[in-house]
Amino acid sequence: MKRGADTPEEKERKRVAQHEYRKKERELKGVVSYDRYRQNSMKIMSLSENQIRNLFDQLETYDIDHEVGIGMEYMNCVETTHPFRLKGVNGYGSYNPVFIHWRKLIPTKEDNPQILRSDGFPPGSIVLAYNGIFAKNPTDQISHLCDNPKCIKVNHLMWETSSENNNRKGCPGWIKCNCCDELHDVCIHTPKCIKITKRK
Repeated sequence: MKRGADTPEEKERKRVAQHEYRKKERELKGVVSYDRYRQNSMKIMSLSENQIRNLFDQLETYDIDHEVGIGMEYMNCVETTHPFRLKGVNGYGSYNPVFIHWRKLIPTKEDNPQILRSDGFPPGSIVLAYNGIFAKNPTDQISHLCDNPKCIKVNHLMWETSSENNNRKGCPGWIKCNCCDELHDVCIHTPKCIKITKRK
């Protein structure tokens, strides 16, 4: 072991101490503590418009053309250059959280001082909040109607429960016929899924 290196016991002690420190910091600031606080979908509601704009301005975006044809352009996605991490082999994943850029934040009296520097927000929740759309429950999830986890187009996002979100998996949305290139809407969800599946 290198001189000065922490033993496993010392690392665990420091981790517990840091956890307790952050817990006390939240209590002193009067921040509501949930078991899964960092994933609380309603946390962004406590931010001011100024703080939400600060987060939104960090999302540099670019358009994705799916070549869906005339009249179906609303299906084209918008992605951001913000880092994205994959989970598993199914291609699904999530963006790294976005943190308030304090050096570029011009304070206002409406700002929420209880938000800690360690509190990050998913890009999807930022886009919805910027457009005045918020979750109804702390456990709600960002649902991608286009089935593209990298998309942050506001019309492709919505808040749903976990069961509602999972129920969309496997939905073909619109089916494109190979013989005639016609589109057939077979989605049973409300609102409709925004995706096209080619018939083999």
